[in-house]
Amino acid sequence: MKYLNQIEAYWERRMSREEEEAFEQEIGSNAGLREEMKAYEASLRLLELAALEEPEQKRPARTITRWVGLAAALAALLAVALFAYANLNYSAGRLAKNSYETPIFSDIIRGDSRADSLPRTRFGGGRQTADGKKALAAFATGNYGETINILEAREKNDPALSYLLGHAYYQNGNMDKAAALFSALAQQSGSPYRQGAGWYLALAQLRIGKTDTARQQLKAISQESENPNRQRAADLLSRLESSWRVWVVGK
Repeated sequence: MKYLNQIEAYWERRMSREEEEAFEQEIGSNAGLREEMKAYEASLRLLELAALEEPEQKRPARTITRWVGLAAALAALLAVALFAYANLNYSAGRLAKNSYETPIFSDIIRGDSRADSLPRTRFGGGRQTADGKKALAAFATGNYGETINILEAREKNDPALSYLLGHAYYQNGNMDKAAALFSALAQQSGSPYRQGAGWYLALAQLRIGKTDTARQQLKAISQESENPNRQRAADLLSRLESSWRVWVVGK
C-alpha cells in the first residue's frame, strides 16, 4: 500500500493536529488514498471480528471440558448410587432378611412337641399348652415382645417353645439371643428343630455381622444331603460369595 505509513500514523494518533487536518483534506481529494483508507479500515474490522470470535473458537474446548466434568460427576454419582443400592440389597444383613421365612410351628398349633428321639408329649400340662398357643397367637400378629414375655419363663426344656422364642427374638431384632437359642437347638442330635435351627442360625449370624461364621454354617448345611434347607443354603452362599457383591460391598 502506497499510503500505509501515513494511514497507520493517522489511526494511531501519531500526527499533530495540523498534520491530521492536512491528511483529512487529502483523503477528500485523493481517490487512491481513499481506497487504501477503506481497505485499511476493512482490515481493522476483520481483526476486530477475529478478536470477538476468538472466545467462540475456544468455546468448544471449554464445552468439551464441561461435558467431561459433567460425565465425571455423573460417574461418581452413579458409583455412589450403585454402592448404596448394593449395600441396601446385597449386604449380608439384607440377604439374610430376604431369605427369612416364618415357619408354621405345627407342633405348637397341635399342642404337642417332640424332643430329640423321644415320642411326642404334651407341653407339660394345660397351662403350658395354653401359653404356647397364646405366644404363637401374639407372634402371628407381629407382637414379638409379648411372645418373648410369655415364653421366656416357659420355654425351658421344650424345643418347640424354644424354637418359637428364637424366632420371636429374631423378628424383634434380638439377634444375639436368637443365635444362642438356634445354636443350642442345632446341636440337639435327632431333634426335629435341628436342621431348621441351623438354617436360621446362619441368618442370625449374618444379621449380627458374623459373615465368615455364617458362611461356614451355610456350607455345612449345603453339604447335608438330607437337609431340606440344603439348596437355599447353597443359593445364599453363592450370593454372598459372588464376585460382583464382594467387589461392591466387600465381605
